[in-house]
Amino acid sequence: MFRLGSQDLDLINCNECKACEIVTPGSVTPHDFHVLVRLDAPVSTGADRPAHIWWPEKVDHHPAIEAVKKALSDAKEELKGRHVKVTAFEYPASFNAPPPTAGTHDILIFPAAVSLSGIPLSALGDTVVHALTRVRTSDPKTMEKETKINGLAYLVCCHTARDARCGYLGPLLAEKLGEMGEQVFISSHIGGHQYAGNVVVYGTHQPSAGTWFGGLSADQVPEFLAALKALPLSGDPAADKVLRKWWRGRVGLTKEEQINHFRRCTRRLADIEDAALPAPNKIK
Repeated sequence: MFRLGSQDLDLINCNECKACEIVTPGSVTPHDFHVLVRLDAPVSTGADRPAHIWWPEKVDHHPAIEAVKKALSDAKEELKGRHVKVTAFEYPASFNAPPPTAGTHDILIFPAAVSLSGIPLSALGDTVVHALTRVRTSDPKTMEKETKINGLAYLVCCHTARDARCGYLGPLLAEKLGEMGEQVFISSHIGGHQYAGNVVVYGTHQPSAGTWFGGLSADQVPEFLAALKALPLSGDPAADKVLRKWWRGRVGLTKEEQINHFRRCTRRLADIEDAALPAPNKIK
């Protein structure tokens, strides 16, 4: 999926970057929606260069990202105080997705788990606002392009220019997830690169939907997936003995709510373990 050439590895020498940190619960910036926009590569970029390699350090100044953010800013009333995270994305090589048509962009929207393809730049902002609020759109026909993303989806931060840790660990993590048959999307900087590898999990009616995990490496993916898929519908990754060591937070919660939630899960686990201990022998 993410076979890197020697010139790419030179850019993301993990040995020269700062050490990754232990995952901290409550490290997810509060947001309610995540919008991802597929960007067109600069003309100077080779066709075989992965997006996470050519993305600039900050993608905010790309016309597509600017259009979406401006529309969201203008739609504060319709959004009713809800916060939207906006990043760039790219499909993994296994998707065999053709390059975007000039002047159009694909969009992913979570937690709604929908994708829209081939949206013109002129309609991009209003299309995103409508998809989030169902209030307005400049072109109703664009909504006909909306497709449901089925099953679990994994967003992996692989933004090389933003931080070498994500640029090195992210592609390896995404590649391993893909090898194990999972649906992966490559994201630009999502926040918390010190916790690389970072992955956000989404899925309709899934107990792990909207959960952020950090500190994951490719060799831990089998253990991670086994625990994730073993969760009952009433389960909680923050209360799972395997998953909680990677738990950073969850969509829809403030940082304080994330921390308090993790603490409650910690107490719940302690209570369960105490209840499982044999009763002490009575002193005679």
